[in-house]
Amino acid sequence: MIPQYFAAAASNPFRAGLLALIPLVGVFRLVLGVVIGIVERRRTLWLFVFPFVVSECYVGIAAMFHGRLSGEATLVPICIFAFLQIALAGYVVYRLRRAGLAMWALTVFSLSYAYFAYFCAQMAWTDTYL
Repeated sequence: MIPQYFAAAASNPFRAGLLALIPLVGVFRLVLGVVIGIVERRRTLWLFVFPFVVSECYVGIAAMFHGRLSGEATLVPICIFAFLQIALAGYVVYRLRRAGLAMWALTVFSLSYAYFAYFCAQMAWTDTYL
């Protein structure tokens, strides 16, 4: 469900102000990273699936606890998610340090997608939707 919202936010980047530019930058970097990865035949770039899966799982867990957390109670899951994303991104960047521009483009995509997943999950935790 999040990829659909992510693509919708990227398709109309100025509808929600400057915050909506994050998915737009992410989509451009995803396309750039995938194209470069295909042209250079870098199979190790599949490691970028893991931060994507962690983001999806985080939003899924937040949806299961729909509206049960509020205020500072959401701080613990947010910190765990942020730590996992930063650790995964650091590990993937370290492992693929020779992949060049494709690696950096997919890193920007992963982090922008994680930020968008955080935003959606925060709305689900607190049951406040924009």
